Amino acid sequence: MPFMYITLCTHLYSMFRDALMPKLTDIQIRAWIKADERFDGKADGNGLYLCYPKNYTMPFWRFRYKFAGKQRAMVIGSYAELSLSRARETAKELSARVALGYDVAAEKQERKAEALAKMEAEKNAIRVSELAAEYFERQILPRWKHPDILRRRIDKDINPRIGHMKVEDVNHDTLTRC
Repeated sequence: MPFMYITLCTHLYSMFRDALMPKLTDIQIRAWIKADERFDGKADGNGLYLCYPKNYTMPFWRFRYKFAGKQRAMVIGSYAELSLSRARETAKELSARVALGYDVAAEKQERKAEALAKMEAEKNAIRVSELAAEYFERQILPRWKHPDILRRRIDKDINPRIGHMKVEDVNHDTLTRC
């Protein structure tokens, strides 16, 4: 009988945990910031935590959840850019996605990796002006008697119109519009 009572209490506690857990308030948070009170995490409920470690200048929101039996956590924003009410809404949305079977932290990491890869590809893309300069150095200078004629054409005609474009973006339509 005591085992059933404990199990029932545990189940009821987990059902009403958000209702039983004291919620954070903006006044409390501002007081902690003003007093420079540091902490690892203060729970608000629904997986939302406010963290204010010693090496940070502003507290940040963290969302904790379980996915595939493992504890997961992700940062959802700083207190400066995400108010308490907006952080609660975000945590509710993330919690709903987790309930549908999505690993929200992994999705965020994938989006970050894609954005970094896109930035890296953009940074490493060869521009028409770079290709023209390399072509001029390798092919024209060693072979032409008067390479300055072609250099003027490149500087006057090619670079102003399409020199800023990535090589893979140049096609027949681009060249006919110039």
